[in-house]
Formats: sequence, C-alpha cells, structure tokens
Amino acid sequence: MKHHTGGLTEVDLYANNTGELLIALVEKYPALKQVVDAGVSVVIDGKVMAYSLNEPVHSENEIYLLQRIKGG
Repeated sequence: MKHHTGGLTEVDLYANNTGELLIALVEKYPALKQVVDAGVSVVIDGKVMAYSLNEPVHSENEIYLLQRIKGG
C-alpha cells in the first residue's frame, strides 16, 4: 500500500475509532480509497479487527492495515 502514500510506511492520523481512522486515511491519501473499499483488516497492537469499525484507537496504539486477499 505504500505506493499509494508516496512511499511512506508510517503516517500520523487523528481518529477515535477504526472507522474514523479509515476515513482519515482516505482523506489524506485518496489513492487508498480503492484498497480500503476492497477490504482491509485493521491490526491494533497485534490484535486483528477484521470487521469492527467501532474499535477505539489511541495515540499510543501501534496500528497496521492488512489488505484482504481474495481468491478461491
């Protein structure tokens, strides 16, 4: 996904929960909209939040995004 952020592997955003985080990410990096819309899992401090958009996030959390892999 870093090719959608100009090569950045870390970004700073403000959000209260995972849903707001994804919205803020797309607002800052519009090229990520298609990736986020296709499905991502949010990892907060090593715990995967695959479907929750209401999970609280805090500035001290380590947060990663994982692109969902589709196949059959």
